[in-house]
Amino acid sequence: MDDPAAASGELVQAGLCYRAFVPARLPPVFEIDASLQARIAAAEDALRELAARVARAADPDAFVEARLRREATASARLDEGDDVAPTVADTIERTTRDGIERLQRLPLSLRLLCELHAGLMRDRPGAGGEFRRHQTWVGPPGSAPATADYVPAPPGKLPELLDDWQRYLHADDGAHDLVRLAILDAQLRHLQPFAQAGGCLGRIWISLYLIDRGWLPAPVLLLSEVMARDPSVADMRLRGIREAGDWSGWIAGFVEVLTAAARQD
Repeated sequence: MDDPAAASGELVQAGLCYRAFVPARLPPVFEIDASLQARIAAAEDALRELAARVARAADPDAFVEARLRREATASARLDEGDDVAPTVADTIERTTRDGIERLQRLPLSLRLLCELHAGLMRDRPGAGGEFRRHQTWVGPPGSAPATADYVPAPPGKLPELLDDWQRYLHADDGAHDLVRLAILDAQLRHLQPFAQAGGCLGRIWISLYLIDRGWLPAPVLLLSEVMARDPSVADMRLRGIREAGDWSGWIAGFVEVLTAAARQD
């Protein structure tokens, strides 16, 4: 298509007074120029350095435990504020451990994503481990779909879009692991397949992906601390995809976050 924004997806009439964004099938079309390639290489180096730090630690298990707890605590605060109960961090930590254990018998998949979500929701009201069956939206308190900042795809569109997401997850197309992860993360953020706990789930998923692909030996990436510095940046870059088809900008920002998170002391 001549219009890069149109190639990223379309706005469809989802209700009487509002439209929802339905992303296009993956993979998107974008260019990896020298600048983006350098950012990807920097993320590779940072992840390898972090893996080496685990191996060099005087007590690798203690190193992993400390990083996992720190990430779980920061993740809880990122989603729910500084007054969040410690039990929320406990649940995130436990769900991450369960996810690593499940990787021994389950591939990265929609099924694993649902199991992780069920773990995050075990102590909360609401449907855990089930894809949403109603329309959701993003906006300030009191907003409605017609006034929301963003409205994801209607629930009836989710099955085919999630099947496409899983197909791309396992596609044998030569894409770089980190580029594929950036695209999968953006698509998951666009789809918002669960009504609650999507942000935390996405961060756990990123760590599991990097472990499964051999980039990290354990959940030691401090993503939430980096993302908390300016939570609006991700939304701005997602808007760049929807409005201008700027996938290169999203991928560049994503690998920069990976680099910073891996280099957190």
